[in-house]
Amino acid sequence: MNIRTSRKETGSALILSLIAILIMAGIGGALFSLAISEQRTTQNASRADAVYYVAEAGIDDAVNKLKAYAATAETTAPYELPDAYKSADFAVIASILKDASGNTYNEITGTFQSGTFTVTVTPAYQGIGNYKVRSIGEANGEKKGIETWLSAANVDVGLGAGLFGKVFMYAGGNVTTDGYKSKTGAYATQAVNKVTANGKDYLFANMTGSIGSNGAVQVGDPSGTSSVVIYGNATSGPGEAVTVNTGSTVFGTTTPAATAKTIPSTDFTVPATATTIAGISGSKNIGTVGTTTVLSTTLLESKSGSVINVSGDVILYVSGNVTFHSKSTINIAAGGSLKIYQSSSTAKLDINAQAVMNVGMDPSAFGIFSNVATGVLNGGADFYGTIYAPNTDMTINGNSALYGSTVASTIKITGTADFHYDEDLAATTTPVITWSVKSYEQFIVSYQDLQ
Repeated sequence: MNIRTSRKETGSALILSLIAILIMAGIGGALFSLAISEQRTTQNASRADAVYYVAEAGIDDAVNKLKAYAATAETTAPYELPDAYKSADFAVIASILKDASGNTYNEITGTFQSGTFTVTVTPAYQGIGNYKVRSIGEANGEKKGIETWLSAANVDVGLGAGLFGKVFMYAGGNVTTDGYKSKTGAYATQAVNKVTANGKDYLFANMTGSIGSNGAVQVGDPSGTSSVVIYGNATSGPGEAVTVNTGSTVFGTTTPAATAKTIPSTDFTVPATATTIAGISGSKNIGTVGTTTVLSTTLLESKSGSVINVSGDVILYVSGNVTFHSKSTINIAAGGSLKIYQSSSTAKLDINAQAVMNVGMDPSAFGIFSNVATGVLNGGADFYGTIYAPNTDMTINGNSALYGSTVASTIKITGTADFHYDEDLAATTTPVITWSVKSYEQFIVSYQDLQ
């Protein structure tokens, strides 16, 4: 055996082993470096996402403030809020700023998690129109932005019909509809017009008691046992039918609409100025003469024989049931009004027989804006007011007269009910503002953005 040769082979093997170890170490180091790089990349991406989340929170906050402001704004230009609403929350929208070029804008600032945001609304809010909402978020030493264009559109909740079912409209029983003008005087003084049909003379005020739906409309019962008289049009949705059953009459047209009506859900953003009170159960005085009072409560229950006296303009946000028992009364003082916003979809809306609603007999002074699944109006006493419940299946029972307007998901009328659409509501009803997003884009904050 050659000892020198053996040593050479051993030395070569050692060198090769060292080289292999170095290569493995290099690969390990590269993999470790790659892992660190990927971790940094992930962390950077996470930080970038976090900044965008902050900017997005700013967009959400601005939109919520705009919605709340619009929901309580007056109907006349320039859509100024009553003083009662100008709290710190609404002040940012009520406050109009100007840039160096004289362009108006609103500015909203706030925090989200560990970051802060600054949002501008251009031009400053002034009612229906298009607005650029630009939010810059800052977190973890980074700044990112989101820009969106919003469109604020005015939806006519009158819809050209006194009774409108978003999905379906059924007028059964013995029902008569017509229209009148509450500002002109009492309904009885206007119901002097006469029309003859089927050998009968019918008295009515105006031929404006129209009914409608985005779906089908059924006038009268299929059995022919009911007698429904519509002094106005019966209008179904596009491609849907208007069925006029035997024994019932529509004096206007029965042509389907060319396009469906937009029926937005009611926005139930409670203003920051709202005063929280205990649930209302039984008799109570609310409001102050000459002022606007905003209240938030969990329950409104007008018990049998109780009286709710309303002074001034009262806006009441109710998170639970709204119930009016028989022989209860809402007394709205002259010049005052009561608007009830009901937010819970699982709560009850139940107006029982002989509940005297709005003894002042001005439909524009009393309104219920609800989001419940089902609602019932049982007759027995006259109802003066508006009901706007686009997601509610509403049933109108019993013997009563309704003055005003009603919008619901479905409307089913049974028994004997006279409905009189108040044409003056078109001029006094607060417009419903519906919002839609036209564009949405993320951007990197530049030097110009910070000026």
